[in-house]
Amino acid sequence: MKKALMFAAVGEAGAGLALLIVPSLVGQLLLGEQFAGVAIPVARVAGIALIALVLLCHKMVESKLLAAGTPDEVARQCACDDDAYGCD
Repeated sequence: MKKALMFAAVGEAGAGLALLIVPSLVGQLLLGEQFAGVAIPVARVAGIALIALVLLCHKMVESKLLAAGTPDEVARQCACDDDAYGCD
């Protein structure tokens, strides 16, 4: 489970960096059209958001692993931290 999370985090961080550095190339690869005009700054902001999300999730999972022990317990704690799931 930890390897899968790390793989996903590296992929998201890579996508964030790519959006930040070469947004037009990412647009070409994902959508078949290069970004132009206002789409370039929007893509860069999305890249910054992805990088921030990766860093935040990494710190959260790391701290929960120290407190909980196993990845399953971490996943349950993360889901229960959000009150939408109604965990007791």
